[in-house]
Amino acid sequence: MKEKYFPIFFGVVLSLLTLVYAEFMASTFGLYEKDIKAALLEEAREHTEGVVVPGHEQEEDISRKVFKNEKEAEKTAKKAWVYLKRAHAHAEGMGAIALALVLLIGHTAFKPLLKKILSIMVGAGGLAYPLCWFYAGVWMVDKGKEAAKADIHYLALSSVSLYLGGLMIIFALLLLHYFKPLKAVNYFFEDV
Repeated sequence: MKEKYFPIFFGVVLSLLTLVYAEFMASTFGLYEKDIKAALLEEAREHTEGVVVPGHEQEEDISRKVFKNEKEAEKTAKKAWVYLKRAHAHAEGMGAIALALVLLIGHTAFKPLLKKILSIMVGAGGLAYPLCWFYAGVWMVDKGKEAAKADIHYLALSSVSLYLGGLMIIFALLLLHYFKPLKAVNYFFEDV
């Protein structure tokens, strides 16, 4: 039994880590929602033309004005809060699905190296993608929405590709193994 599930160890760890930070975000957001929203708005206001936030006059990045007016800054701060909630929702969902997929991989007759590769693909993709939403939510009040999204564009694409790629490979191999249309598919499975 240990040999069957040992290759998926890292996938399980990555999936559980995703669920841990999803729950951490949920509890933090629940406890400090007002404080987080206020901090996002204040940071956005610091980078607004014609606005000086009391107590922040000496900060180095204060000279970089991203927003034209307070209405635009407020709108971005509200959007940042939405992005933070999306980070939590994606982490919760992708973490649970990744864990289920990794355990499914462990139960299959895939060869150990394939189990390890697929479980890491799914686990790492599920871990990284919600962090992209979190990053964008935190930094869009400092740099603007487009600049924050541009910073993590390739990480978001890579993480989604890992996650969906792993899912599609698992699905395809299981279907092909069940219906056995090609003998070559047996290369990916242990002799049972």
